[in-house]
Amino acid sequence: MMPVIFILGVSALPLAQRLKAELKLEIHAPDGVSGGDFTYAKATTHLASLFAERRAILGICAAGILIRALGPQLGDKRFEPAVLAVADDGSSVIPLLGGHHGANRWAKRVAEITGGHAAITTASDVRFGASLDEPLPGYTLGNPEHMKSATAALLAGSPLALIGDAPVELKNIEIQQWTREFEGVVIETTELNKSGSAKHLVYHPHTLAVGIGCERGTDREEIRTLIKSTLTEHNISRHAIGVYASIDLKEDEPAIAELALVVF
Repeated sequence: MMPVIFILGVSALPLAQRLKAELKLEIHAPDGVSGGDFTYAKATTHLASLFAERRAILGICAAGILIRALGPQLGDKRFEPAVLAVADDGSSVIPLLGGHHGANRWAKRVAEITGGHAAITTASDVRFGASLDEPLPGYTLGNPEHMKSATAALLAGSPLALIGDAPVELKNIEIQQWTREFEGVVIETTELNKSGSAKHLVYHPHTLAVGIGCERGTDREEIRTLIKSTLTEHNISRHAIGVYASIDLKEDEPAIAELALVVF
């Protein structure tokens, strides 16, 4: 869902409108403040509702306000949206939650617009300029459960080697030549379905296209099963699929039109 610029009063409106123009977001303002796209009655209730909807929040307000409002809503960080606190004058941009789910990236972008400082504290971002669980567009990390251990190893000084393309733009770290005897952290890019390990991260590039054709009225479960069995037969990861395609005559066929939503 579309991220939100949240403001508490008219003083934040100039910066909100500037960010809206640059980032194509919507402004949520309190009742009585004109110039926004949506109004709310109570700040804490509205923030909790946005957070529950997993909408990223750029709050042009004190960090403490966001912390007090969202503290009771916190749960599994893997599914929480990005939350940023931005000073009224744009001088400071602080990613409070979801640093690896877009908050750090948003903070850097907002700081570029305002000329402010992105106060990023995530160890991997500070040290390497990026996080291993936030790859470049066009890639998916296939074993996110191993990201924490791999990051810890790199921060402790473990060497790094690549197999294939670099799915993460890391800085301030030397990338070594991979051999079968290599004992450091390995980042591999492949369309194949691999499990990886605590020191072996597997990224899948979105390079494959699945072409689908069917008779009218075909059950979508039949197509789903066919795709899954084909990927399994060839040991291909579903994350490597970049697009589902068919001829234009089939664009209104329900089993195909809903394909990307129901395959897995």
